Amino acid sequence: MALAIAAILSFLNAFLGFGFLWIGKFAGEALVAALFFVLACVVGRYAGRAMAFVVVGLPALPIALLIVQFRDNDGSHLGGIAIVLAWLLGIVLGTFAGAHFHRPAKKEQAAQ
Repeated sequence: MALAIAAILSFLNAFLGFGFLWIGKFAGEALVAALFFVLACVVGRYAGRAMAFVVVGLPALPIALLIVQFRDNDGSHLGGIAIVLAWLLGIVLGTFAGAHFHRPAKKEQAAQ
């Protein structure tokens, strides 16, 4: 259940990033990258690095693919690519930070 909530939050975070792109607030994209970092770090801490990358990265992928198709005022795709790379950097750094502080699930001790 917690991983599903994390996946939904990842999609909503990507949607928030699309909104910042739409209104032209590129400083908000740094906030979105930081939110991806925190979300990946939390998931990576409890579920491991691979699961964090899948749970946080895959829901953001459709919106990220849409963002890289937009052009800036000069007709270049570099703005959208830079935004998506900032998201990816936040996700990757968050998964590694979360895996560094990984806390495995506690196993129930058998009754003696």
